Order: sequence, then C-alpha cells, then structure tokens
Amino acid sequence: MCFLTSTAPCPTPVWALPAPSTTACKRWATSPGPRPACTATSARRWTTFRALTGRDEVAHLADLVAAYRVRYAESGYAENTLYAGVPEALQALRQAGAVLGVVTSKRVDFAEQILELFGLRQHFAWVSGGEIGTPKWQQLRQLCEQGQVAPSAVMIGDRDVDLQAAHRNGLRSAAVYWGFGSAEELQGEQPHHHCLAPADWLRLWPVSD
Repeated sequence: MCFLTSTAPCPTPVWALPAPSTTACKRWATSPGPRPACTATSARRWTTFRALTGRDEVAHLADLVAAYRVRYAESGYAENTLYAGVPEALQALRQAGAVLGVVTSKRVDFAEQILELFGLRQHFAWVSGGEIGTPKWQQLRQLCEQGQVAPSAVMIGDRDVDLQAAHRNGLRSAAVYWGFGSAEELQGEQPHHHCLAPADWLRLWPVSD
C-alpha cells in the first residue's frame, strides 16, 4: 500500500504498510489443496498472479483474483502488523500541513478497512483503490489528470512498481527499506530519496523543487 499527496499548497508524501497478509492470501489462492502452490518467497517477489504462476489465461487469472479476495475479505486484511513509528510520523506530517493520500492496488474497501483497523484513516484526505488490469502507474496518472495529485507530490513506496509509477508520471519518489521490496529492487529504480525509518518521511516535507 502506498501513500501519496493530494493537491495542496505544498507537496506531500506517500508510503507503505507491511504485507504478510498479501503473501498468505496469494499462497492460499494458488493452492489446489492444503499445500500452497507457491512459496512465501515467490509470493513476496512477484506482484501479480500472471508473474507468480507463469500463466496468462484471463479466466484462470480472474479465478485466482477472486479466490485471493475471498481470503483477504475474511481475514487477510487483519493479518498485518503496523510498523513502529508510522502513527507518529503521519501525525507529525499532518501537523506540518502535509495533505496525505493513499494509492494502492488493493480494493478501496480493503484499504479503508486496514487504515481504520490501525487508527490511521484520519490522517488521509483520500484513498484510491486499484482496479483489476490497471497498473499502478496508470492509476496514478488518472489521479494526476484529475488534479487530485499535485505535480510537486512525493510518492513513497516499498516496491519497484511504486517508484516506477512516480517516475512515469513525473513525480519524485522515495523508497522505504523496511517493507516488502528488497534493497536491490528499490535501488534499481533510482529513487530520489531513501528512507530507513518512518521518521525519515519528515525530511521530505516541505519538498523543494
């Protein structure tokens, strides 16, 4: 899950929550029986079922997504642990005048549930959920075109797709190194900023062009 800024007098940051729940749900969805069809490592590495299974039949992928969402709706959304320092950093950013938003590939209702579960929803002005078949860069582009994301916004994420989305839309990017993606994956996208702890987000505000 990535957090980004909406339009504001000044730019604002975006970032991510941990994802053991997504790993568990991917393994459950690809399992034909009690034994998972993919490992925890492969589920963490690949962001799509197409890449994870090596198959691209539309019906098959739709079935996997449906199974994933059943598991996620039942219990997966709650199988997360909030990173230490996140609430304090979000509160400090809001007090400094940052306007925060969420850009996630998750369904918007799942994203809202997670934020409410951890008491974070009040920090965000808006939440944008993903649609099946819409890559994150395109999702972000639509938000930019609608004027919801300012050109001066900073996208903060823990996967390569987050940083790629920022770059393809002319936004600055910040990589976080305690999340889902490896340091090699993130550094390969040449992010503008590097964050080793949530407190580092405060250095991004206000952003200088």
